[in-house]
Amino acid sequence: MKEKILVVDDDADVLDTLKFALTMEDYEVLTATNGQDALKVLQSAVIDLVVTDIKMPVMNGMELMRHIRDFDNEIEIIALTGHATVEIAVEALKNGGAFDFLRKPMEDVNQLFLTIEKALERRRLRRENKRIDIALKASERFNQAIIDSLPFNILVLDKSGVILKANRTWHDFVKEQSVPAGIGSSFWETCGSRIDDKEVISGIRSVLNGEAHRFEKEFLCKQSCPEKWFLLQACCLENGAEQTVISQVDITRIKELETHLIHGHKMQSVATLAGGIAHQFNNALSGITGAVELLKMSVSDTDAQKWLSVMESSSETMIRLTRQLLSFSQQGRYESKILSLNETIRDTLPLLQNILTSRVNIISDLSDDLRKVKADPSQLQMVLYELIVNSIEAIKDSGTIRIESRNTVGANRNTVGANRNTVGANRNTVGANNDSPLHAAGNYVSLTVKDDGSGIEQTIKDRIFEPFFTTKFQGRGLGLAAVYGIIRNHNGQISVDSEPGKGTEVRIVLPAVDDAPKQKHISEHQEKKTGKTILIIEDNKMNMLLAEKIFGKLGFHVLKAEDGTKAIEIVKKYQDTIDLIYLDMILPDMGGEAIYPIIVHERPAVKIIVCSGYSLQEAAEKIGVTESDSLEYIPKPTTPSLFKEKLKKWFVMGNE
Repeated sequence: MKEKILVVDDDADVLDTLKFALTMEDYEVLTATNGQDALKVLQSAVIDLVVTDIKMPVMNGMELMRHIRDFDNEIEIIALTGHATVEIAVEALKNGGAFDFLRKPMEDVNQLFLTIEKALERRRLRRENKRIDIALKASERFNQAIIDSLPFNILVLDKSGVILKANRTWHDFVKEQSVPAGIGSSFWETCGSRIDDKEVISGIRSVLNGEAHRFEKEFLCKQSCPEKWFLLQACCLENGAEQTVISQVDITRIKELETHLIHGHKMQSVATLAGGIAHQFNNALSGITGAVELLKMSVSDTDAQKWLSVMESSSETMIRLTRQLLSFSQQGRYESKILSLNETIRDTLPLLQNILTSRVNIISDLSDDLRKVKADPSQLQMVLYELIVNSIEAIKDSGTIRIESRNTVGANRNTVGANRNTVGANRNTVGANNDSPLHAAGNYVSLTVKDDGSGIEQTIKDRIFEPFFTTKFQGRGLGLAAVYGIIRNHNGQISVDSEPGKGTEVRIVLPAVDDAPKQKHISEHQEKKTGKTILIIEDNKMNMLLAEKIFGKLGFHVLKAEDGTKAIEIVKKYQDTIDLIYLDMILPDMGGEAIYPIIVHERPAVKIIVCSGYSLQEAAEKIGVTESDSLEYIPKPTTPSLFKEKLKKWFVMGNE
């Protein structure tokens, strides 16, 4: 695009001459005969250079130059006059802002061309500088926006520790902590005094002094509110200005997760150990419980029966404890059965005696006609235990915990547990989705745990079901996140209603089920005689002896195998003789999961009882069958009555 020059002169010959000459030099030339007309041209066109006479009618050149400076001070001006004096030249250059001053008539037109080119070159440089300045400022704004968007603190310090630059996250942080650490303030006076870690202070100084290029360390800032963990990095900027950039990343959440991960690994180890101990206990208890029941069947002495009952009761307590250990080691596996929630509550309360004090009173208000639910009793016990422990800890001095069970009906979300604090559909609602019990008609059972403790703040209540969230230095029990998971896995709901100073109410809703179908009555004749053969596969001598005695009493011919290899040999040898197989899951040479498919292949129609300390679900997973397959299972420790019930079931099936 051609550069535009405006020539202003009241002499028509001068105008024509200059216009012709400049046009020949490839400029676009416009003309005006006085200052007033020149201003009109300036308003209608973008002019790069004005060549103006000084003495003109209407508005002279000096006045025109002042108007041009007010209008656009980047337009270059060259003054022309035939009445040249030093004073006029000084005024044109100084006050008028002219680039140069030339006399008329011009003896050398090339001098004019050279002056015009220099003036336009200055204009080009000014415009380029302006463009670069705009681009630079835009780049600075862009870079600052990037730095401001980073979720960690960034500072730039000079060699003495004065803060030269900081991002928005840093400004927000110091404002939150009430630290007067703005641009131009000393890092050491405002922030360094709040860092307790001497190694961090020494590391930053070493980078500022040029003794080290980089420093990095995690530290706990005890003076922040609340206390926070930071990862601090200090590094020299490669800009030759002896400046240091410091980044400070909040790693508090990472530290919490690391702690919980370590705790989780420890708990996994404990769970594995607990599972192993429980299996060993179950093997030992099988002999005790079986022997006690056989003695009760054969001893008529009243005093002996009394002491046998004491042994039986103690054994049942040990059985409950080992099953809780196994449930703990299952890591989320459930063995559901139809049960009464009231019985679960009554079984759980005695377990709390070691943490209850006289200052806390527990009141049970249980519905007499409570419907049954299908659930894992051990998991529900742990849920109830956790809720009660939380209530005990919420009671500072003395107080009451009330446990209620009720029948309820669900038709829509306003019927079952749908209050404003139910956790799930939004931040305050657990499990309120379209598959939730709240949206389904039917019968439900509710369990409510209420306390008159300190209550829960709204900000905390919104997060109580988050994994790892706790307001205590060290959490106890499963944690409410696990409680929530257990209840959801049972197709139930959990809701919390609480206010500071007014206590907390936790309500659990589970689908009700019909009572378990009653077993058909088996006649005495059917119970007594089987006339069949059983293969007992068991490596524990006490359990083998017990099983042999039980099945012998029930009329079975007994074959025995202490390991998997011998069991397979017997199965192949007595293919047409064996009617029933008792299979222990843990054997010295191979597990039950390896033996089971071999037996099924050799004898597809044979009935197999899997006897194990594992849960039914675990045993089925190990063997590789689904729950829909007819895996017959008896948990350890076992008793003659359990075997008898299992055989009664089979007799019924055989007669149908």
